[in-house]
Amino acid sequence: MDISKAIKKQNNSLWNFLIFMSFVFFILPVTLYESNKSNIFFLMFLGILEVLVILVVVTRLHQELLIFSYQKYKLKLKMGLFSEYTTIFCDKVVVVHTEVVHNDFEIVILTSSRFHGRKLKLVDLSFIERYKALSEHCLKVKSLGKEEYYYIIKKGGYTKYELLFTIYTSCVSATFTNEAIERIKSYKSFKGNKLK
Repeated sequence: MDISKAIKKQNNSLWNFLIFMSFVFFILPVTLYESNKSNIFFLMFLGILEVLVILVVVTRLHQELLIFSYQKYKLKLKMGLFSEYTTIFCDKVVVVHTEVVHNDFEIVILTSSRFHGRKLKLVDLSFIERYKALSEHCLKVKSLGKEEYYYIIKKGGYTKYELLFTIYTSCVSATFTNEAIERIKSYKSFKGNKLK
């Protein structure tokens, strides 16, 4: 699978969707006006349809939006339309894992600190039960009396592959699970870079 082409196709699909929905949004009132049937029932029906169009667009953008940048040993992430940016310090990243969910996957990041990362949550028993591949590591950390925090990237579609590779090249002291390594290997836009 060529991830670069998949990302391009995903972006094109999103733009086509937005253009089509914009056309629908503006053509509905024009059609009603031209039909000369602008009574209260049709106006209410039009209002409901317009609200539904907006909700569909917002939902799609919320599901696919993943913005990230790397600078000065920090990753800045924004996942979803309404979320704030989360900052993760690369030298604090301990483990990176990917988990298959239906036809997609999640990126799970474990850190030793949540400084400037209010979205990072404390690793607890429910997390350990959900992510079995990380349970041994998490239980070992707990037995030492230490705490770790997690951040899960669920949105973004194929853009998550680019983010995962950025994490791989930026968080040099982190451990990557076999699942994460396999995802990185499938990212075809390495430009000749070798895995460490």
